[in-house]
Amino acid sequence: NFNVTAEQVLGNTKFLQDVLKYHVVGGVKAFGDLTDGEELPTLLEGESLGVQIEEVTATAYSPIFRVAIGTTTSERANILGGATNATIMQGNVWTCNAVVQIIDTVLVPSSAVTEATEN
Repeated sequence: NFNVTAEQVLGNTKFLQDVLKYHVVGGVKAFGDLTDGEELPTLLEGESLGVQIEEVTATAYSPIFRVAIGTTTSERANILGGATNATIMQGNVWTCNAVVQIIDTVLVPSSAVTEATEN
């Protein structure tokens, strides 16, 4: 919660531009190429995003009997932003000139929050 209204956000073109640029990393970065502790420079000058990879274990259930039949382990990638963090929910949505990582929240750079709350 940044204590700003939707009207303030939508009325602040610079804030919106900064947030959008903060979501774009130059080059193509596939999900499998992300490494723990990595810094990803964004198109927002002077800002980067951090990467945190963690192992997640989940219980697998039988679809018929609904009893536990084992566990599965996978990697989860979290994107660490200045004011907010996000988890990659779906990796590697390929387009003609890029790859998109679908995240669960809007990443907001600290500089944009400071500017938005001052205006």
